[in-house]
Amino acid sequence: MQAETRKHWFGEFDLAGESIFGELTASGLDTNLYLQREKYFSPAAHNSRTIYGSLQDKRAVTLIDCNLPPTAGSSHSKKGSYRFANIFPHYVIFGDAHLNPEEPVVSRISWYLDDIDLAFYDFDAFGTALNPEKFIFDIVADHEKFVDRKIIIGPHPEIQYFAGRFEVFTCDIGFGTLSRMVLIRALVVEPRVFG
Repeated sequence: MQAETRKHWFGEFDLAGESIFGELTASGLDTNLYLQREKYFSPAAHNSRTIYGSLQDKRAVTLIDCNLPPTAGSSHSKKGSYRFANIFPHYVIFGDAHLNPEEPVVSRISWYLDDIDLAFYDFDAFGTALNPEKFIFDIVADHEKFVDRKIIIGPHPEIQYFAGRFEVFTCDIGFGTLSRMVLIRALVVEPRVFG
């Protein structure tokens, strides 16, 4: 079973100089911008394949290399009618400002992948000391000076470490540099009472 990756955002999108309410759905190859309003609009009048939008959470969104339909669809019922269009962008970029794809303004691209460790795992970055009894007394004595109190060492000490190398690799990829960095989050051990 594959995890759900579909996400939805609502906002106003500029099409041929007009602001139109829409829903942006990010879903891989099925990414879609659905625009809808009562008044007629023509996607073909938009003379660019880039669309700029402002989402309800105040972020700017830029849709690049969009496939636009030649005309808007329409729906009619007893309660009224509206026009709609489905637009299919190839690239969606979120940020504090819109991005003009014709201008060389990108200086760095960063992203986070949930499963990056499967492809680029650093076996030596983290570990557990195999003989913690050999080192625990010196480590705890040093820490006792820092916290200004006595720390009791139990019968089963463990020492886990980070080797200190944040950069796993860096390589030139022609149009820039690709690097894999280690992110460290502080681990807080919560005491638990068993009884």
